[in-house]
Amino acid sequence: MRRTWGWDETFQRDLHAKEYDPGAIRIISYLDTEVGWLEVEKRTDALYLAGIYVLPEYQGDGVGSALIMEIMNEASERQLPVALQVLKVNPRAQALYEKLGFAVTGETETSYSMSWSPRR
Repeated sequence: MRRTWGWDETFQRDLHAKEYDPGAIRIISYLDTEVGWLEVEKRTDALYLAGIYVLPEYQGDGVGSALIMEIMNEASERQLPVALQVLKVNPRAQALYEKLGFAVTGETETSYSMSWSPRR
């Protein structure tokens, strides 16, 4: 976020207070350690991966891939696509999503919209 918009502590606190629903966020545990958090919005037309954050020391261990594949499995059962946005300054995350079968469906100045659809 810092590289994209800079950092404004007051703005970030206000944004989080207004937009984040703590009840929708799941803590990610791996090897009995809390290593991040995940937020998935269950919309009528898609499962929306609103956020996935894994601590840097646990990135590359397959934690994020496993969670995303769980979301994809749920989407397959419901015959819904999975949608997300990824910041352009995060090519590593974009590469992970592409490896898992997501495709870019749109873009803004700062991010790409990506989607994956189950096979019918």
